Amino acid sequence: MLCPSHPYSSDARDLLDVIKQSFFKRDTIGCLLPLTGKYASFGRRALAGIQVAIQDLSEKYSGNFNLIIKDTHADPIVAAEEVRQLKNDNVAGIVGPLLALDLAGAQAQKLQIHMIAMTQKSDFPLRGDYLFSNFITPQMQVETLGAYLFSTLGLTKAAILYPDEKYGRKYMNLFWDVADRYGAEITGA
Repeated sequence: MLCPSHPYSSDARDLLDVIKQSFFKRDTIGCLLPLTGKYASFGRRALAGIQVAIQDLSEKYSGNFNLIIKDTHADPIVAAEEVRQLKNDNVAGIVGPLLALDLAGAQAQKLQIHMIAMTQKSDFPLRGDYLFSNFITPQMQVETLGAYLFSTLGLTKAAILYPDEKYGRKYMNLFWDVADRYGAEITGA
């Protein structure tokens, strides 16, 4: 109990506010996903997986983990605002977003709340101490394939079949680079 007339009562109130803000609910996780709009089907599938994981955690640790779900609409501004809201809800951390993660990541870093983004961007975790990603990057996939083909199997030649679109060309170029590093010949693409 604070004594309002004490000379340090203002300092004590400020300290209590800081302490209240630093506490988080250990059993509550925030979730940012596009649940409406163009990417809703991806968001719903990701949410189903996250809910299974939360259920498994609850069973494994004999607790009741909670999930606060926020719809980002795949909009960067909405995602960043939802990060602020989840911070106010005192979540232990945030899973997501799938898309629109640059502003959300910057906001999470600024508010010092841990975020595990579901992204293949390889540089996302490098942007701050509170930012992580859990997806396999295209580079990781191609490096693993190259090591298996050229090191484990000992192949010295390969041909590349890929869809002629941005995503396919990215993988084709990555694979070609890996083949060059192993001294393998690309006979056709």
